[in-house]
Amino acid sequence: MTEDDSSNIAPADPLADLARLRAIAEQGRRLPLLGGRIMILWGAVIALASALHGAVVAHILPWPMASAGLIWFGLMGLAAVFSRWLHTPASASRSMNDIGNRVEKSVWQMGGGLLWLSSLAILGAAYLSLYQSGSSSLFLVFTMMPAIMFGVYAIALRVAAEVASLDQLKPFALLSLALAPVTILLANTPWQFVVMGVGVLIVSILPGHILIQLESAHCGD
Repeated sequence: MTEDDSSNIAPADPLADLARLRAIAEQGRRLPLLGGRIMILWGAVIALASALHGAVVAHILPWPMASAGLIWFGLMGLAAVFSRWLHTPASASRSMNDIGNRVEKSVWQMGGGLLWLSSLAILGAAYLSLYQSGSSSLFLVFTMMPAIMFGVYAIALRVAAEVASLDQLKPFALLSLALAPVTILLANTPWQFVVMGVGVLIVSILPGHILIQLESAHCGD
């Protein structure tokens, strides 16, 4: 680059850069997050999976332990499919492409993918072990799914709280984080699934309802 070329480059405008960053940051405050329905859907499906798995562990359902894999794999797959069909009100459609909703959507997609792929990997390893050695012990690894799930919820809720400046979501993120080790301590007992079922309803239904209320209030303005 010659001296003449460098003289033609316009100097950076720090005020314009600050204004651009402020506009990006303010998007989350002006536009509602649209993940409430997804949170409620996943919460309901995970609570159902937890109830069924717990019923198998407690021998309430006369199913083999191998059925735990099919429960998690099948229900996580259904939740992933149905989450794509959730309806977003037309009045809120302009919020779909703002940075807050893009970040929130990406976190939930990756989190849901982690849950589904984890259940698939555990299922595959457990059935391979069952075929090779006749041992069904690897199906017990599904008792780690509650901790993984609460970890996903903790991260997703914390991200949603930050991108939209919603302090109401932070306690739910902390609760999710606290429930993860509790479910490990209660692993392979019926109480693990009681804690998981109740816990996931608290950290999904209530925050999801908050987001839907904020969305409705915004769209009604």
